[in-house]
Amino acid sequence: MPYFVVGLDGEKFGPVDVLTLNHWVQDGRVTPDSTLEDVSTGQQVLASSIPELDFPAISAVSQGNPQSNYPRDQIAAGIDEGAKDLETAWLFASTGIIGSIVFLFFCPIFSIINVLSIFGIVYSWKASRKGSPNTRGAMICSIIGLVLGILIVIGFFAIVGLD
Repeated sequence: MPYFVVGLDGEKFGPVDVLTLNHWVQDGRVTPDSTLEDVSTGQQVLASSIPELDFPAISAVSQGNPQSNYPRDQIAAGIDEGAKDLETAWLFASTGIIGSIVFLFFCPIFSIINVLSIFGIVYSWKASRKGSPNTRGAMICSIIGLVLGILIVIGFFAIVGLD
């Protein structure tokens, strides 16, 4: 009997037969809590109620989140893989570097704005801890922005003097 797999956003995948569903179970794309819709009747049921599906005794997918493994379902389910933190890290990192360059020529004392680079470092670290890939670039840019800002302020006071 064919079924549709119904995602959290209501999008239907399939129809697929029980053999394909079992492959998806093994891939972690269908969990006991996934919603299936019978093609012939339109009735929606939990995948765990289909006796032909072979769920592992302890599913790694269902331990972490009982939702299906489709990326858009993870977003709809609120799974945070650090993408927002990484985006914020890049925002602070670029602000730190651009701020350093702009304030170097116009008003070096304002390059203190590079304390924002510290936030870039923090958000890069948070994104990394959440499993977001490619956090190293944001971290390096944040550190460069911070160091550059500190050097500009030190250079400004060295040239102008502290008296």
